[in-house]
Amino acid sequence: MWSVGDSNHKLGRSMSIVTEEKSDCLVTPRRFEWVVQGKSFGPDPACDHDLWSHSRAAVVPSLGAIVPYWYLVVPRVHALSFRQLQQGLRRELLQLARGIGSRFAERLIPVYFEHGGATTGSSVSCGTDQAHLHLVMLNYHLIDKVLAQNGGDRWIDADASDPWANIPGERDYYLVASDERAIWSTPSSPASQFFRRLIAEVAGVPDRWNYREWPHTDNVLIGRREFDRLQRDALASELRPARRTLLEVRPAST
Repeated sequence: MWSVGDSNHKLGRSMSIVTEEKSDCLVTPRRFEWVVQGKSFGPDPACDHDLWSHSRAAVVPSLGAIVPYWYLVVPRVHALSFRQLQQGLRRELLQLARGIGSRFAERLIPVYFEHGGATTGSSVSCGTDQAHLHLVMLNYHLIDKVLAQNGGDRWIDADASDPWANIPGERDYYLVASDERAIWSTPSSPASQFFRRLIAEVAGVPDRWNYREWPHTDNVLIGRREFDRLQRDALASELRPARRTLLEVRPAST
């Protein structure tokens, strides 16, 4: 059962799910500038910490983690969205996200999504004017929840290896993918933090979707600890064969 963090506190007024409310988003110029500059840490000690040390992107815990194990893949180049990245880079970073997701796949369902803004300060990207792909571990299929919505927007199936290829360049968009499927939409009435709203609703906390008001710090820290544990386990697995080899070639004592 997902935890929403007992010590989470609200930073502002209560909100219900609505279709559009631009006041939810305060523009934060280049929030991930530290990533583009090639650094491993940023100003927020809880979330601005690169967990992966990849040359082309940082993997960071997401502020406002409504559920545990919520991460962002942030490219180390300036871009408003993944659609603006070169095809080779966005494919590579999607594969990076899927590789990380596979470490959780025995017990949870990895999902990948983006709120893609077309312009600086877009309400869709919620003022974070830097491309970032969400990687979240859920116990249900988010694509199914999205398609079950009664909204009027059309969702289009896309190539799962490069789902951004056919998204119009001048439009805001939502994109969600699993390991096998991807869909996208260009909303007629863009909503801030669309997927966060839906995940919060399914989690039973429909008023706690806004990461600026509900940081969900407990879940952020859980996600960091679990990522570190998986890294240690992976390193130990890599070292075990080498240790066995050393034992096998060790000369017998005389």
